[in-house]
Amino acid sequence: QRFLTLAFAMGVAFNIIANAIFIPIYSYQAAAVITVLSEIVLLVPFYYSVRMNLAPIPWLAILWRPAAAAALMGGSFWWLARLMPSLAALPVAAVVYVLALVALGTFTKEDIDLARKLVRRPTYVTSEEI
Repeated sequence: QRFLTLAFAMGVAFNIIANAIFIPIYSYQAAAVITVLSEIVLLVPFYYSVRMNLAPIPWLAILWRPAAAAALMGGSFWWLARLMPSLAALPVAAVVYVLALVALGTFTKEDIDLARKLVRRPTYVTSEEI
């Protein structure tokens, strides 16, 4: 708990100081960037803790498929947005992302089974069945 408290204190301190410095200059855009950077500030001590207490995280093995799918999505959006309105290109790019994830074998059988369980309709038991 002390470690978590220290990590969050670091994140809050970074957020407050960075917001106080940059929001008056860059407005809401600074707030958006600082929010993302604050999460990265939290990631550093949390990753350190996981690495020291559990095991190293195989970043490349975990991230290459989603990164490749995101690159395909971004490329398809960039290309389509030049041919049609951005709001029309966005759903197409999202479909490209999902298809790329599936084609790259991102999801394990366990992932797919869990997703199926989550989207199944709940079965209701009537009082006569009890």
